Amino acid sequence: MESTVMQASFADGLDASETLTKASTESTDHHRLDIPVICGVGSLDEGLKMITAGAVALRSLILLGLNKDAPGHNREDCQDIRSAMSTMADIKSAIAAMAGKSEAERKACTDEKGYGIGLLNQTIKLGRFPVPFFADGGFIFPIDAAMARDVGYDGVIASVQLFRAANPEKRMRSMVLATTHYDKPDFLAKITEDHGAVGAI
Repeated sequence: MESTVMQASFADGLDASETLTKASTESTDHHRLDIPVICGVGSLDEGLKMITAGAVALRSLILLGLNKDAPGHNREDCQDIRSAMSTMADIKSAIAAMAGKSEAERKACTDEKGYGIGLLNQTIKLGRFPVPFFADGGFIFPIDAAMARDVGYDGVIASVQLFRAANPEKRMRSMVLATTHYDKPDFLAKITEDHGAVGAI
């Protein structure tokens, strides 16, 4: 019900929250919606299931309830960033494992998991999900955003703490530049020298 209400409220898109999903009996079929849906996933199976359900983009799961009021690069930020890196490593490992299986073994797996073998084979061929995949949670420093891109994410979902920075516009621009030019160390060094302080709220 939540998603249809959001659509009726003229939302441009929907983030299918993992906390709402666990508490809701609503079907996860997002094809019935006219707005794009992004879903949080923590594994290859979850990602392929969400794509099958109609998600047009994916994000890594975030850790909840950790030190939310502390300023700066706090415990919540660090754990979410580590979680995002670990999630990508696990997904790449799972794709590699599936690539080593026979077609019959893949078919048996997809029949059990609830997504198509065509989607799995496409993912194996690409070496990644066939939809945009974003790292979520705790990103406030340009170098962290660049690191996420370097390991295979298509972008990052920045922390709301950026808006508490002394110069949020400058910090956000640095994040965008780092995400765009993540493979240029000299450029990254320049923009990370003066990225603005977070914590003086």
